[in-house]
Amino acid sequence: MECTFTHYAPEISDHTPKRSQHRKLSPDRSMSSQTPSPTASRSVWSMVQPFVLGGASGMIATAIVQPVDMVKVRIQLAGEGVAHGAARGGAAAVSPMAIAAALVRSHGVASLYT
Repeated sequence: MECTFTHYAPEISDHTPKRSQHRKLSPDRSMSSQTPSPTASRSVWSMVQPFVLGGASGMIATAIVQPVDMVKVRIQLAGEGVAHGAARGGAAAVSPMAIAAALVRSHGVASLYT
């Protein structure tokens, strides 16, 4: 079995700028003063904004999710106790609000973040 590949190469045109399109530099001006840097037109805030907003969103998410996760873990641990104690006539399941209130009452608000 024989394979034949055909190579197509389009004509390459000359895209060099015409003589009139070249910029002439005066002796006192360099090329860097004529072409602005890519960041020159952007403000400092527009450059750091993604980092600041990303960090703020991460801190807010942690501040909200961490207490919820702590209560979830306590519910899971209480569920294991209920599952083992249910066979022996143990306590019923406790609500998330009751667990959060008990944590805050016994150890303070910081206990939701440890």
